[in-house]
Amino acid sequence: MVYLSLINNITLLFSLSILYSFISKRWDYSAIQYKIFAGILFGVVAVIGIMNPLKLQEGVIFDGRSIVLSIGGLFGGPIAAIISPVISSAYRLYLGGAGALMGLSVIISSSLLGVIYFYLRKKHPNSVRFIYLYLFGVIVHINMLALTSALPSNISFDVLKTIALPVLLIYPIASLLMCLVFLQQEARLNVSIALKESEEKYRLLVEKSSSIIIKLDSKGRVVFINSFAQNLFGYGQNELLGKFAIDSIYQKGNTSFRVFATVIDDLFQNPEKHAFSETEVVCKYGEIKWVSWTYKVLIEDKDSNLMEILCIGTEITQKKKAELALLESEKKYRLLYESLMDGYVKVDMGGRIIDCNHAFEKMTGYSKDELLKLTYIDLTPSRWHEFEKSLLNEQFFKKGYTPLYEKEFIKKNDEIITIELRTYLYSDENLGATGMWAIIRDISSRKKAEKEINDNEERLSSLFRIIPAGIGVVVDRSITEANDKLCEITGYTREELLHKNVKFLYPTDQDYDYVGNEKQWQLTAKGTANFETKWKRKNGNVIDVLLNFSPFNPNNYEEGITFTAIDITERKVNELVLQKEATFLNSIIENNPLSIMVIDSEGHYLNSNSTYKNLFKITPPSEYSVFTDQLIIKLGYSLHIQNHKDRKDVYINEIC
Repeated sequence: MVYLSLINNITLLFSLSILYSFISKRWDYSAIQYKIFAGILFGVVAVIGIMNPLKLQEGVIFDGRSIVLSIGGLFGGPIAAIISPVISSAYRLYLGGAGALMGLSVIISSSLLGVIYFYLRKKHPNSVRFIYLYLFGVIVHINMLALTSALPSNISFDVLKTIALPVLLIYPIASLLMCLVFLQQEARLNVSIALKESEEKYRLLVEKSSSIIIKLDSKGRVVFINSFAQNLFGYGQNELLGKFAIDSIYQKGNTSFRVFATVIDDLFQNPEKHAFSETEVVCKYGEIKWVSWTYKVLIEDKDSNLMEILCIGTEITQKKKAELALLESEKKYRLLYESLMDGYVKVDMGGRIIDCNHAFEKMTGYSKDELLKLTYIDLTPSRWHEFEKSLLNEQFFKKGYTPLYEKEFIKKNDEIITIELRTYLYSDENLGATGMWAIIRDISSRKKAEKEINDNEERLSSLFRIIPAGIGVVVDRSITEANDKLCEITGYTREELLHKNVKFLYPTDQDYDYVGNEKQWQLTAKGTANFETKWKRKNGNVIDVLLNFSPFNPNNYEEGITFTAIDITERKVNELVLQKEATFLNSIIENNPLSIMVIDSEGHYLNSNSTYKNLFKITPPSEYSVFTDQLIIKLGYSLHIQNHKDRKDVYINEIC
């Protein structure tokens, strides 16, 4: 009867404690709210146990409160161990009886022992093994049996004799089982907290990453895009989520669209593979950016067809622009990433080469057998060793791959070549990380071409400086380039000319406006412009200049217009002198009393004076445009032979 009653009481308390553990499973055990809540619930459960006791005599009852309160102190800590005894003690005092003092003592001592174990557990985490938990239950209930001495002397021994064996057999085991339930719940909560922390760290890593991270569902719709990608492409999260990537960041019909579609189709056919591509991405406002992508299929469930594609990208717009500039400068340059055969090499974790393709052999000049005896460090100049070691430690071993980077290789003939590569970690399911592999591209030719472009620019710059005409570049009528001759013509230094509107070079606003209008008209009409105008030098002198203009791009003047300036002030002065001399000569001819006609060596009429015209009553320019015979000077006479239809008239004019 005693055993059955105790077991029933403990079973009730055990059920209530399990119910409590489910109610509180979402609570943080370290929070003060939880500890208060735990104290109240442990107290309530203890009261329910007291309400269903084993009654030995009037006022002498036994129940599972010692188990509940000791466990409350162990898992709830001091706060719970204060609240729960207060609640249960109040109810036990309310019941009264001969066992009230013992009941209060058991309540307080059980809670105190639980708190002591609480602090021991903090210092010694391994103290929650089965044996220790069982010993904890034994100690608590030996203490309870010892407190039977608080009963009246005439009944204490009989009570002890009746209850001792059942208590020592049942209560420690019940205490152990309840501790295991709470430990399991606590472990589950810790795993949940650790998972949330891990997820939060992952989320922060993804959100704060300087890489583009996009996740697509099996239909190609965007289901995730990180902040970096949103800022780069100009889209908000709500503008892309649920949208097809092809309709959002890829334009149908272009090369990038076809590359992307091919990669996605291949990944769904071979989900165990990685894939890589470089594509154009259309930003929100039409801007085109180049991105280098790494793709990986994520399988939610191996037994289902639920798949997503993780797309990790790095913006390579500037790199692509450099490549396009190189292509333009060489006209027939082939597309680098579609035409070059790249090398593949695989090494073990010690760096020793264990596999490579023919392109890598050709790149290094070694045979495959020779390469298998070397490490990648043997092929790398010593100046790159520290850089590559740092790259592997800081990025490769953390992420499993490196970004695209450049270094050098030493070929078999000791030639140094520049290469571009990205390295990935190679893992085995059973052995873990076993090696590294990389795709390597020889970019020596590209580097050489870039150097040639720079050298050409230097040569052009040299010509720009030594040509004896003023040369400059204007963008929106502001000078962006000026050679030494232009500085000499204007009297200004290069610093005084650059990035200033040319208006200060013109004597008047009318001159400035005339040049702008005339230049625009001629450029539109014939693609170039040339005319004369006036400039004002720094010292205030006004000079005549001949300007010639030619745009970099006839369809877009904003890219810049090259101009030349020649100082023609001296020529203009000479022309004025010649004009005055001609006027003076014409005056002499016109006022001469002799008849005078002037023709050129071909017999074309040039001029005649009034005396000549009045004498012959003709106007040579309209009637006699060409004279077939030359002017003959003979015996003081000028013989002029005139052709007019079938008649030949000869006019002789005495000139001396």
